[in-house]
Amino acid sequence: MTSHDYTPSEFIREIEQVPTQYLPQLFQIVHIYKESIIRKNLVDSFEKSWDQALKKEISPITELWKNIDAT
Repeated sequence: MTSHDYTPSEFIREIEQVPTQYLPQLFQIVHIYKESIIRKNLVDSFEKSWDQALKKEISPITELWKNIDAT
């Protein structure tokens, strides 16, 4: 299989071909993968923010909240 942009329907077709007894394992794999992506993004964001704080690249809180609709 070559690398290209996959559509949700392609994923669904692949999943539909998996024997039912293996669906719990497949679900677990997908869930773990999704969680690892979220965790990596959080770690990357924290590291960037921490680095900015150490370099004193900070903004007043009023600037950070500008243009944010908190309602």
